[in-house]
Amino acid sequence: MDVVQFGLMDAMVIVVRIYNKIFMKLDRRKIIIVFIITIFANAFAILSGYFGWNLQFAFVGISFFLAGILFSKELAPKLVLLVIIFSPFLIIYDLHVFINHLVHVYPIAIFPFFSFGLGFFLYKYYYKSKPIFYTATISFILVLLLSWKVLMPNYLVYVFSFEEVELETESADFPDLLLYDSAGESVKLNKYRNKIMVLDFWSTTCGICFRSFPEFEKLEKKYKGRDDIIFFAIGVVNSHQSLEAVMSKASTLPYDFSYLFMERNKNNNPFISKYIRKVPVVIIVGKTGKIAYIGGGAMVYNKNTYRNINGRLEEIFHP
Repeated sequence: MDVVQFGLMDAMVIVVRIYNKIFMKLDRRKIIIVFIITIFANAFAILSGYFGWNLQFAFVGISFFLAGILFSKELAPKLVLLVIIFSPFLIIYDLHVFINHLVHVYPIAIFPFFSFGLGFFLYKYYYKSKPIFYTATISFILVLLLSWKVLMPNYLVYVFSFEEVELETESADFPDLLLYDSAGESVKLNKYRNKIMVLDFWSTTCGICFRSFPEFEKLEKKYKGRDDIIFFAIGVVNSHQSLEAVMSKASTLPYDFSYLFMERNKNNNPFISKYIRKVPVVIIVGKTGKIAYIGGGAMVYNKNTYRNINGRLEEIFHP
């Protein structure tokens, strides 16, 4: 442990020294510009995720495109400053996306580099030809503003639909996961073996998971009078999270269905790594413990949660 800590401290010292050397060669005005570009581009790009992936794609492109123009105007010879400008986005967003193989947001992770380069290129080579520069700039921003209705939605439908086909072709025994209830007590789902279980796997970082909860609650209320079916929203606790934090978030949600919680690092089995690697995932488990349905992100993204699950339940109850 001491060796690891020493190595990390050494790395941090080296990074600080590099930053110091970079800033020592800049005047105060350029330092201020670097911080403005870095804070503006990264904050706008990362925080826009709150509004969903479609708008985030557009906001990421616009913020880094404008950052590229400003960089080309004020700091062009200092290409080493790109490390400072891009490092927050790389560390906070891109590492998470690529380590967890979040294919559905790959365009958001990659696009800033293209849009920044385009802004840099336009200003450097076409600013003197102002009609070309302003026409290209306005056109690119308008395309990005329209992209949230066309480009990213179509990409998401393609990615999620591909996953949906793969998931629905599978049928197997549902594994006996280690779960916790809202009081922190361990729960085994095999105690509900004689009931149909509808399980909605979600995480605190998944926006469309939360948007699907009203439909999930509507389903739960529809079947509430039956004693042969039970609904659970299972909060997935990722490695960087604590069980208590996810439980706390669930306690603030305005829904009446029951919550369970699953720590990913305590449920290492092939089923989890294959089917619950990404959320949302809705699984219907039959009374014998066999999986009757698995629905991936396409169902939620296309707002078909209620229709798909209700349709499958109708088939189970009325074969």
